[in-house]
Amino acid sequence: MGTDSRVELSTVDTDWSCHPDDLSGFETDYGGLYSGRVVGVAKPRSPGAVRRLVAQALANGIALTPRGMGHSGSGQSLGWNSVTVDMTSLDAVFVDVATATVTCQAGATWRKVVEHCLTVGMLPKVLPTYLDLTIGGTLSVGGVGSESARHGLLVSNVDSVALVTGNGEQFVCSPNVRPKVFAAALGGLGRCGLLVEATLPMIHVPDTFSLVRVSFDSRSDWLAAILNLDPTESWSHVEAILGPDSATLELTFGGSAAIPQWVSRFQSREVVKYSASDFPSRYYVDFAREQGQFPVFECFVARQHCGSMVEMLSSDLPAGYVIRCVPVHRDGTPPLVRIPDGEVYCVAAIATKSVAEQLRDVLEFITRANRTCFELGGTRYLSGWLGSMTLSDWRAQFGDAWAEWIRAKEALDPNGIFRSALFPGPGLIAGS
Repeated sequence: MGTDSRVELSTVDTDWSCHPDDLSGFETDYGGLYSGRVVGVAKPRSPGAVRRLVAQALANGIALTPRGMGHSGSGQSLGWNSVTVDMTSLDAVFVDVATATVTCQAGATWRKVVEHCLTVGMLPKVLPTYLDLTIGGTLSVGGVGSESARHGLLVSNVDSVALVTGNGEQFVCSPNVRPKVFAAALGGLGRCGLLVEATLPMIHVPDTFSLVRVSFDSRSDWLAAILNLDPTESWSHVEAILGPDSATLELTFGGSAAIPQWVSRFQSREVVKYSASDFPSRYYVDFAREQGQFPVFECFVARQHCGSMVEMLSSDLPAGYVIRCVPVHRDGTPPLVRIPDGEVYCVAAIATKSVAEQLRDVLEFITRANRTCFELGGTRYLSGWLGSMTLSDWRAQFGDAWAEWIRAKEALDPNGIFRSALFPGPGLIAGS
């Protein structure tokens, strides 16, 4: 299937352009390391428009690349001789207090979801640190938040989704209704269909939060604290940050929840109070205004290997990077989001500024980190910079779910409509 840029995907409720000025903003992503090959941009304004768009692409042999805010690191959201499907106009949010759920169209940002949910004193169980990501983009990779220690990944907290497949069919699916389609939609990197809508469970939130930030003098004490948290304590959010000159553990307590005595004994602690409306956006960063190159390394490792992963990263950490470590509750993790057995931690090396001047050294660092991750039996979180993943790397990444991913692609996108700069061919992975 080849894309003919002379064919316009002009359907009802879809804005279309192939003008170079309109395409330029879709030819790079947040990581800043790749350039896409975009032949047109289609912006559907209704779920029906998405179905018609896919049907027309299928009839005309046109490849499609789903995109939200473009916050990927290896070209996951970049077109490759394809039409970019800009989902950001599909951003409606519907809160249902009776069922304690929120239904979001795929182009809605988490910030918009938060605003709607807080009107009834509720929130989704897990939120990403950065709220200006789309629902569809986040659910295509997994989603990690400071609530993940309690509730798991964002994809572990989804009641149902609506997916338009490469066959042009739309399915509403859940763990009990078309479960194989449901599994392919979550963490499937947009390879099997266009996620149109998702329904998420909500929980009531307190009026206030107390974030306790504890500072440690050594990396070993910091690591011991994050690895030995007591799940029976009353914290609701956890994350740990290790920088070149600092090591902090952040525990958040809702309302009047008691702060554990061991935390209170730390003299080097800071307590920050937040209202329910301010707390979700406490780490606001305007990524949209950032320019440069921001390769990120993210992985999942078992508890017993977390120290080795942190040791490798911190011993060679490039300037401008910090290490983030978050415990992840594993229950409900979809099969395509691969995590090791047992207790799991998400460990990431995150760029806090553009690293263009030291890019070669940074990419070599991430390549070493990638190798260490797999040697420790870990897996990559697939939103960041992945480097040159070979077929054997992908097989190692997906393990027992590899065959399931292949079958899902063959069943839901047999003509290979959905492609990206990361996956430029019609098959699932080159060589598979």
